[in-house]
Amino acid sequence: MLDKIVFKAYDTGAMPRAFARGEIDFYNNGPNTEGYQLIRSTPGGEVRKAGGPNLRHLVLNGRSPLLEDAKLRQALVQAIDRAEITRTDLAGLDWPYVPMNNHFLVPSQHGYQDNSDGLSRFDPGAAKASLDALGWKPGPNGVRGKDGKELVLRYVAPAANNLAANESEEVTRMLAAVGVTVQVRTVPAGEYFDGYVYKHDFDLTSFSLLGTPFPVSNSISTFQQDSGSNWAQVGSEALDEAMADAAKADTVDEETVALNRADAAAWQVAGLVPLYQRPAIYGVRKELANIGAAGLGDVVYENIGLLK
Repeated sequence: MLDKIVFKAYDTGAMPRAFARGEIDFYNNGPNTEGYQLIRSTPGGEVRKAGGPNLRHLVLNGRSPLLEDAKLRQALVQAIDRAEITRTDLAGLDWPYVPMNNHFLVPSQHGYQDNSDGLSRFDPGAAKASLDALGWKPGPNGVRGKDGKELVLRYVAPAANNLAANESEEVTRMLAAVGVTVQVRTVPAGEYFDGYVYKHDFDLTSFSLLGTPFPVSNSISTFQQDSGSNWAQVGSEALDEAMADAAKADTVDEETVALNRADAAAWQVAGLVPLYQRPAIYGVRKELANIGAAGLGDVVYENIGLLK
């Protein structure tokens, strides 16, 4: 058994090489492809992974003047190939390239199902038809416009973040195919949340949500109307009611039914769009026992030790 645990502070990008040099015995690699390969090539090192309650998601700011209409947001969601984003984000990782189709439950969780009523399906033809029906018509330059305004959206992405860079590039390309222009603004990573996300100063953005195994308490503030943590600033009475029902459910099955009702309502408001379950990948010294990727469980610290 361990006598002590020593914590060391590193920049995120420096941890894989610190592990390879033997300076640390355990670290959270996340979806870092270079780090994943480095763990595998490190003598005495081992990859330990699991599906946890974390996800990568896209946010459409419903308070943005161009994105106030839920039908417009739904059309944009259908124009985005989430499977392709998942594949390119996770390329090089031994992880399923499968998009996540539920806002509250991850694929490895009891009750997970798709409640999107078709909105999770990549369908640029349907997206174009919806945009046409909403009055957003292609102009001479191919960009859709309505009432003298062009559908030009600002995607805010943090600097030095490979996932955000890939996602902003892919979304720009995909929305251009249906006549929507995306302008990417890269901001310093240290200013990204305080200066933009928390102030709702964006049209589109994407980041990871780190959750807990308890989907109700973990998610209410993210989806509840008028919550400061509701990054998309959209919601509905149906969504609030379903989450409240899940919170007061007496059984797991009742909670699951209510959560899937809430998920259906979340697809309709189309503010926060799940991309994929974020892989929990850790670099671990082989001799370490009872520690790794906890998935939907917890690390029992008093059981951690070194193999004899």
